[in-house]
Amino acid sequence: MTIKEIINKLRRQERVLLPWKKRRALQQGEKILKHYTKNIFKLGKDKINAERLLSLFNPETEDDNYVDLDQFADLWLDILIPELDKLKAEKLRRRKIYTLRDLSYKNVTLTSEHLDWLLENCQYSNTLDEMISSCIIGLG
Repeated sequence: MTIKEIINKLRRQERVLLPWKKRRALQQGEKILKHYTKNIFKLGKDKINAERLLSLFNPETEDDNYVDLDQFADLWLDILIPELDKLKAEKLRRRKIYTLRDLSYKNVTLTSEHLDWLLENCQYSNTLDEMISSCIIGLG
């Protein structure tokens, strides 16, 4: 097995290796964004940005523009946590514990500004060459 094959295998499993809260944030973010892309962002810049963001959830392993899923999940948490807090405040009298799983397109508002912010702030992982060079330098 070559180093490239190993790294590609790890990249395919990266989402599974994230902590549960970040996995849930990515899962809910993707589900909400799919709904918005299909039903709300039908034309123009918002549609293009939403589709670009959707492609980041399941990137091609051969692509050098590979989003850092850990940091991408943090960005989604920055959007989802305030929405979760609103949901908790609205349902204060109930004895239910609300989690990220309870969020949906019905109680999360995605705007053009959110799409732009996500695209501007997502970080891309290093290319394969950079990762190998870092490993060699680290060993040296």
